[in-house]
Amino acid sequence: MNYKTNYPQGECSPKHTTNRKNRASLLLGLGLGVAVMVAGLSSCGGGNKGNDADTQAYKACSSVADYRAYMKNYGANGKFYKEAKNVVDRYMADSTVKAEKAFAKEQAQERAEARAEAERKEDASYKNCTTVAGCDAYLRAYPQGRYVDEVKAKKRELERKEAEQAQKKEDELYRNCTTIAGCDAYLRAYPQGKYVTQVKKKKAELENKGNSQPNKVKPQKKVVKVKK
Repeated sequence: MNYKTNYPQGECSPKHTTNRKNRASLLLGLGLGVAVMVAGLSSCGGGNKGNDADTQAYKACSSVADYRAYMKNYGANGKFYKEAKNVVDRYMADSTVKAEKAFAKEQAQERAEARAEAERKEDASYKNCTTVAGCDAYLRAYPQGRYVDEVKAKKRELERKEAEQAQKKEDELYRNCTTIAGCDAYLRAYPQGKYVTQVKKKKAELENKGNSQPNKVKPQKKVVKVKK
């Protein structure tokens, strides 16, 4: 059956036009849907980047050596290069601080040991301060030592006692100056002694006294001859 239309040639009826518009809308909707799906897939793919080799290598790092290996393998273009470098830098800074602290501790220990050894030697020298010579040795070795004041006081006391002993010996020898020989013994022992003037005077007196006495002639014994 042929239907004649009253529409100009090349034009469609309103019904056909409506159908075309519906099909166009459907196609446009389908295109948008596909675009959304593609975008979603792309987004999902971006989220799955955590499963790539770069990320897995970074997540597997458990030591400074691992982080250094990651930086070497992936270079500055690695996704986590900066993070890995920060870890290494912090470790190096911590290591430097620890090394400096360890060195300072070692130096302090060496100084303490040296100080203890020096104090031990000083103590030994102090124990030998039983004579004036021992005190002098300590004062020469430790002019700023811990026992300087004590040693100086001890030296003065020892010198006083030694002077007393020396004076006692001189007094005793002086008391023996009752003969010329006794005077000579004193003068030999104490040429600059306390009693030099007195002893010389006494010796002269003894010498003069000896010269003033006449020589006594001892009587000879008579020899008696016995007649046979």
